[in-house]
Amino acid sequence: MRQIYDTFTDPDATILNVHAPETDREGGGYTMVAGAWTIQGNRAASTAIANARAVIDAGISDGSFKANIMTGTPGGAAYLVFRSNVAGTNFFMAGLFDAPGSIRLYRADGMVLTLLGTFLYAQDELTTYEIKVVTKGDLILVHVNDVLVISQTDLTYYTQTYTGLYASNNALARFDELTADTLTTCHYCTTADVKAHYGEQWTSGTKYDTLLEDLIGRASRLIDREQGWAPCHYAAGDPAATARVFDTVSGYEMEVDRCIQTGAAIAVDETATGVYVPWVLGTDYVLWPYNEEYFTRIIVKDGAGKVFTTGQQLLQVTGNWGGMTVPPAEIEQATIITAARWFKRGMQAFQDTGAVVEVGQLRYTKALDPDVKEILRTSVKRTHFG
Repeated sequence: MRQIYDTFTDPDATILNVHAPETDREGGGYTMVAGAWTIQGNRAASTAIANARAVIDAGISDGSFKANIMTGTPGGAAYLVFRSNVAGTNFFMAGLFDAPGSIRLYRADGMVLTLLGTFLYAQDELTTYEIKVVTKGDLILVHVNDVLVISQTDLTYYTQTYTGLYASNNALARFDELTADTLTTCHYCTTADVKAHYGEQWTSGTKYDTLLEDLIGRASRLIDREQGWAPCHYAAGDPAATARVFDTVSGYEMEVDRCIQTGAAIAVDETATGVYVPWVLGTDYVLWPYNEEYFTRIIVKDGAGKVFTTGQQLLQVTGNWGGMTVPPAEIEQATIITAARWFKRGMQAFQDTGAVVEVGQLRYTKALDPDVKEILRTSVKRTHFG
């Protein structure tokens, strides 16, 4: 879901904190922490003072943050701020540094800057570059023009939700299309994956990213349905862990839905009074199948002195539901093919035929791509409980 979207469309000299972004889901507008920020030529700019910055609440800490940035002057720098506090004193920022040309990632602690990562990147001060940061937990991924250039782990400020702009002593820096989106979950490939398969044919940059994300999500769900699995089966690590309850029968083994072993927690209502008592892995129970990422059966450990009794909703399992935490390569490929195919069909108004002019051929589109069919034929389908 889009939290922030701002093309800075307003008359020149409009002060940033009275300007209204196209999308501001939290509704708080900008806070100009340092510098006089205004709109110039439908782009944000600041006066030339040290550590000039402005922030806005995106309402998210994990997400995708983007801005189109131009340094504007030789040796200049300009950065996208994310995971900031409202005071704009503790935050991360990633962006352009023109002396020498590089992409940099910093953490600010009380405005003391620590360089976390750098990537040499030749740039022109009058050219605009898209800086994108994806955050999830401790993972920080920095992209320039949709290419990953820095990967860093840091849990500092991981609950802070403000994003924004930073340009120290640089009145010529310009910012456009500030965007903050919640993370897409349960997608089996990325927009970059799809565009990479087009190669040099892809000339639209990030113009169609929103559409591609939608197509990737739909393709991922199609693959789940084709294989008989619940949504997110191949990316079970994406959603937060949730609890499910199960009826039990007297004995030492219980079947449950397919769930990721790592991090799973088991609790049993041993007295049928609604009080779930945690069981300890390796002491009270083991998970089956062994040597797999997922489990479908809970087995009382030999000598544990535990037993399942017959009753309704006596077993509670908390975990990530599905068979794999990240999609395997073949499922990723099937998703790429399907999303790319739908994108191209949309460009020809979803006609059933398409012409290959160079060789005088007509191609007929009636069902799943043959390569996708073959991939799914050789992948595990759900044929029974779990």
